Amino acid sequence: MPFTNDITTATLSAAMRGGAARQAALAQNVANADTPGYNRISVNFEGALASALADDRAASSIDPRLQLPISTASRERSIDSVMPTFQADTTTTMRVDGSNVDADNEMAELSSNQLAYNTVTRLLAERFQQITSAITGR
Repeated sequence: MPFTNDITTATLSAAMRGGAARQAALAQNVANADTPGYNRISVNFEGALASALADDRAASSIDPRLQLPISTASRERSIDSVMPTFQADTTTTMRVDGSNVDADNEMAELSSNQLAYNTVTRLLAERFQQITSAITGR
């Protein structure tokens, strides 16, 4: 197993995929805010990410003699297959023209998602810095 393919790096990578997909969906919602009949799109990935992480933690085992994790390189991790899902919101209609996009709400969600994405990006950069430091000793 490559040193950059640990569960922490895989989790942060999956979170970045989800955040990028959500940012694209929110931007599409803003772009279509004045399109009659347009239904906003949302992205779901947090539940799938949490479930996959729990599955992977349950599937990993500890060698009782060494108290070290047994390598799971031979099996596919659940977290590696987590992909964001797009879903159209057809449950509400906010305007007479049939659109359910509130541009102000979408912009607020864009800001919130950007902050979350920046945090994950910073955590992943720190993770790579830790690996670099472990390799170089600096």
